[in-house]
Amino acid sequence: MAEPIRLGLFAAFDPSWGGGESFLANLLTAIGRRPELEVVLFHPRDAGETRVARWRALGAVPRALDQLTRHHPAWWARKLGERLDL
Repeated sequence: MAEPIRLGLFAAFDPSWGGGESFLANLLTAIGRRPELEVVLFHPRDAGETRVARWRALGAVPRALDQLTRHHPAWWARKLGERLDL
């Protein structure tokens, strides 16, 4: 069997935005357990164990990133870059 294709997704939405959570759950339901894919989900370090466990149950391989963690210096740098359109 060939190596699975690794697909990276970002869970970089505001947790209070239910639409983002629903979209991600639906996407993972559709593709998360396909044997030809390995879905790596990059998320904020403070996403919470409940969310991370749900993503894992839907077939994702969760990976925490400081750059996505609110108020971390790397998060501020990313936000500044977005504002400056870098």
